[in-house]
Amino acid sequence: MQSQSKADKVFFHYKSALIILFSLIYVVGFSQTTDSIVKKPIQSNEKKLDSLMQLLNSESFKENKLNYDINVLMSQQNRKFNLLNEQIQMANTILKEGIDYKGFTSELELLVKGMKKTVKGIKQNQGRMQTARDLTTTFVLLTELLKRTNTQLDKISANNNSLSSIQRRIDSMAIDKVFYQIPIQDVAKKNYYQRMSKTTKDLNIANTNLKNAIDSIQKLEIRGKVFKYNLESDIAYLKNARKILSERINKGASDPFESNQGYPSLKENFSYSFEKGALIFVFYTANQAGNLTVMFLFIVGLALYLRAIRSKYKKANLYQDLRYPVHVLNYPIASSILIMISIFQFFLPTPPFVFLAFLWFICGMALLIILRRSVVRYWFLIFVAFFILNNFAFQDNLFLLYSPGESRFILFMSLIGFALGIYIFKNIKKEGKEIYEKSFAIALIVFMVLEILAAFLILNGAYNLGKMFMTNGYFTILIAYQLIWAFGLSIDVLNFSKDLTQSEEEQALKAASEPKKFKAHWVYLCFICNCVVCFNQ
Repeated sequence: MQSQSKADKVFFHYKSALIILFSLIYVVGFSQTTDSIVKKPIQSNEKKLDSLMQLLNSESFKENKLNYDINVLMSQQNRKFNLLNEQIQMANTILKEGIDYKGFTSELELLVKGMKKTVKGIKQNQGRMQTARDLTTTFVLLTELLKRTNTQLDKISANNNSLSSIQRRIDSMAIDKVFYQIPIQDVAKKNYYQRMSKTTKDLNIANTNLKNAIDSIQKLEIRGKVFKYNLESDIAYLKNARKILSERINKGASDPFESNQGYPSLKENFSYSFEKGALIFVFYTANQAGNLTVMFLFIVGLALYLRAIRSKYKKANLYQDLRYPVHVLNYPIASSILIMISIFQFFLPTPPFVFLAFLWFICGMALLIILRRSVVRYWFLIFVAFFILNNFAFQDNLFLLYSPGESRFILFMSLIGFALGIYIFKNIKKEGKEIYEKSFAIALIVFMVLEILAAFLILNGAYNLGKMFMTNGYFTILIAYQLIWAFGLSIDVLNFSKDLTQSEEEQALKAASEPKKFKAHWVYLCFICNCVVCFNQ
């Protein structure tokens, strides 16, 4: 059955193939016989059909090309409108946040006012004897004003560049040809008109506001630059005046026993000096706000650390048996102030005297607290005497105008300081009055030499040099106290920090002389640096 079925299938396929073959032969033969009859009508129809198809294709291409161009245009316009609106919104945001024109203007006016008062005082007193302190203070004040002016000009220039950059970007976008191609389709055309109208309105408002802001800030920048040039001119004038004064600073120019008539009164001197001192203090503090903030944070951090160490020793019942002096733990805040100010004063760039005096006064108050119960009464009273005399020296060094009365005061201060030094050395061999710190003994000798030289110079009419020696002599003693105790307390902090984890053998090694040498070397170095700073004031 299966073989028969296969045979039937083969026969069927063979039969079909023959039928197809005969059909093809017939069609070919028929087409050859009728070719001459139908050839001409078929060719004519094909030509008509080709022409019609070409027309239809051309119209379709034009329509599709038009739709494509409209879609591309709408896409480009949409993207450009969005970018332009982003820039307009950015400009509006900056303008809404506001540029501190009032702040810039008010500070510029304050700078101008400070400069006028500063330079006016110098130029008005040309006929009188110029003081080194007045010229130095004025020079430092103008320098701080110049730093502040440069800071404000940088801010103004940055704002000006930011606004001008946005203005240029908006202008470059607004002249793009894409914005001014109107779509053909009615719906697209309506949307274009609405969006173009709104964008044009926003653009006009933004351009007006930007123009007003840029004009205002450029006028402010011009004022600031003119003020800067005037400052630089006055600084050059001060440099020349200081040079001239330094060439004749040791020449006789004053008489301490002359009458005060015709010279500024104490009130006038104080008012003039206080105004300049306050200006220079404010501007220097503003210029060094970052450094001062860091110093304050270190003071707070060290005070908290010392309190934590003291708490650990008390919890371990070791506080009463400590082998080191516990002044640094008994007075953590005062110790932190003394240590950190003593360190940070070397990192402050060219601090003016009024600021140094402020720091030294704070250190002196901290030392009063520490020494009150840390030393014998004799040395505490000696420090109190030096601290009081230093405050008088501070005040005298802040006076900027000359008067014969001040010369007599300088003479008095130098003589009483020399007498105090003689008194200390006279009692040096008595019990409880010995000098254990070699660096303090050296500072005391330097102090006495400076004070006797100051008295000699004042009596010979060298007011500027005599005042410099008298004031710096007192500052030398205060600096010596400050550095000796600051480094001593710093070493105690290190010792207490290590004692909690060290063994007894390791603790015994700390009794060697290396820490003392370390302390002495650094005290001498810092003492010299401070003296150089003082004499440059």
